[in-house]
Amino acid sequence: MITSNIFGFIYELIQAFQFSEVTKKVFTLSDTSTDRLIAIFPFQKRRTSWKLIPYNTYETTALNEIMDKPFPLIRNGFHDSAWIAFISHLKSNVSDWDHLFLRDIPSSYPVLDLLPKLCKDQNHIYKVSYDSNSTEINIQGDWGVFWEKHY
Repeated sequence: MITSNIFGFIYELIQAFQFSEVTKKVFTLSDTSTDRLIAIFPFQKRRTSWKLIPYNTYETTALNEIMDKPFPLIRNGFHDSAWIAFISHLKSNVSDWDHLFLRDIPSSYPVLDLLPKLCKDQNHIYKVSYDSNSTEINIQGDWGVFWEKHY
């Protein structure tokens, strides 16, 4: 199973896509031999600039004020292969991006260990900027029980 909150995530994702002014992109990875969904990468495309140089950036999509952590949903045991396939797909098939921004990724997230080799193999430049550490919240389980703890 990818996660136990997949329905809520997908529902909020659809809602965010319907009412957003930002271009949303969802990249999915499936096993073609079994038709099993391996990963969902929710991103949004923004046109931005550095000094006077415009560029397109893809950034992980925060959904709303309740579900604001934009982590890709990746099936257990497929983390590295999913990221490798995703970055390779961007390099080979997506022509409208210049910059990938993994917003709010915690320093313990395994992709940060994978990025140096992956970027070198794909001829990308990468930069990691760490923000202040904050508490990670476990969102597994019943939402009502979780919410009652905060009253």
